[in-house]
Amino acid sequence: MGAAMTVEAERPRDREAEQPRERPAPEQWHRAVEWRSFPQTSERARDLTRCYLPSLPYAAGSVDLDAVLLVVSELVTNAVRHADGVTAFRLEAGPGGVAVLVSDASARRPVIREYAPSRAGGFGWRLVHQLGNAVTVRIDPGAGKTIRVHVPVQPPVPAA
Repeated sequence: MGAAMTVEAERPRDREAEQPRERPAPEQWHRAVEWRSFPQTSERARDLTRCYLPSLPYAAGSVDLDAVLLVVSELVTNAVRHADGVTAFRLEAGPGGVAVLVSDASARRPVIREYAPSRAGGFGWRLVHQLGNAVTVRIDPGAGKTIRVHVPVQPPVPAA
């Protein structure tokens, strides 16, 4: 089953913008994608993200990109486990990295739990904070919340 997606690309507008050309330099691009049918499993969210990442000018197989996949997995898992599912899923990329946005119907803010060996889980939110350099939670009255995590990703080093 393929998920429909909306892609937005922002570049400086000029007459050449309509002509096919190579990817813009990292400091000149921004790309966002939002799916109309939201992934309700972390596996599906990772699959969608894996399809999106190659369109970006980052190094394939980068450890940074693995961090993006891990953040996606944790946020979707938490939305399904603690908030009855995902209500929106969006990825935004720019020169500094990739932002992962996951919305759910709960207005309850996530909290970092103290480690307890006798309890399963409790690592995801802490991990999200370790991998992201900016984590925000926006409460939408009557509509739940949106969590946005910016994961820093380095562009590839140009060959000498």
